[in-house]
This record gives sequence, C-alpha cells and structure tokens, in this order.
Amino acid sequence: SPVQGGSKESAKKRFASYVRLRLGSERAPSPEPPPRLSRGESPLALRRNLVDQASPS
Repeated sequence: SPVQGGSKESAKKRFASYVRLRLGSERAPSPEPPPRLSRGESPLALRRNLVDQASPS
C-alpha cells in the first residue's frame, strides 16, 4: 500500500541522516579514546601468555 511505501521512504531517510550524523561525529575529535584503544592492553597480555606457554620453561 502507498502508506507503507511512504513510511519506508521516511525510515530510509531517517537512517541516512543517522548514518551521516554518526560519520560526522566519528570524524570529529572525541574527548575520550575509543574503547578499542583502551582495551589494547588485553590482547597484548594474552599474546605474552601464549609466548610463555610456547617457550620451554
């Protein structure tokens, strides 16, 4: 029905503006570092443990 199509269009537009907003905010410098970087210590420690296990003690 035309009503469904209209709501679908507005949803698409809303999604597009949301994506544009997200991309714009991500490009701007954020006050706090992304969680990816703050969690960077975890993989490092994990790798160290694997190396310790691999090397004969």
